[in-house]
Amino acid sequence: MWTLRFDGACNQNGNGAGVLLVSPPGKEFPHGFKLEFYCTNNVAEYEALILGLDNAINMAINTY
Repeated sequence: MWTLRFDGACNQNGNGAGVLLVSPPGKEFPHGFKLEFYCTNNVAEYEALILGLDNAINMAINTY
């Protein structure tokens, strides 16, 4: 089963999101994003989730 781990953060140095997709055999696919807009930590977390799901779709990950 694929695993999606994500985290978002916002501070005075900027906003960002990190995503880690892990394949069933354990291969890791990390992705990092700089968010180009002001946001709260909660919004950064949701953006990380959305970016992770978007990456999974673009990688044609099928969970069926």
